[in-house]
Amino acid sequence: MKDKAEKTLEQLIKCYENDLQIIDGLNEEQKEEIKRDREDMLQMIIKLTSWIHDIRYCSNKECKCSPESNIRIILERNGELFKNPYYLFPVQWKTLFEIAGLEVVK
Repeated sequence: MKDKAEKTLEQLIKCYENDLQIIDGLNEEQKEEIKRDREDMLQMIIKLTSWIHDIRYCSNKECKCSPESNIRIILERNGELFKNPYYLFPVQWKTLFEIAGLEVVK
């Protein structure tokens, strides 16, 4: 699972640095949406990195401080962000759902 997570992390970083940079020609509402998406993507990068390297405050995976819990919160709030098939480097979103303990639904 760690190998899949590392590949997913790579895809998230590429998506953050490329796909979510384009704001030319967007109206203010669209720019705000991209800004929120970028924040969620950045938080996902941080939390997935914590999960890969087992960086955690406590060992309880259900605790609000755990990477798994934080990944779940991001996915529940904005899971569709990670399922976009049109990214230059599409994210292996199923890996994120598995880590978070969420049901994988297309």
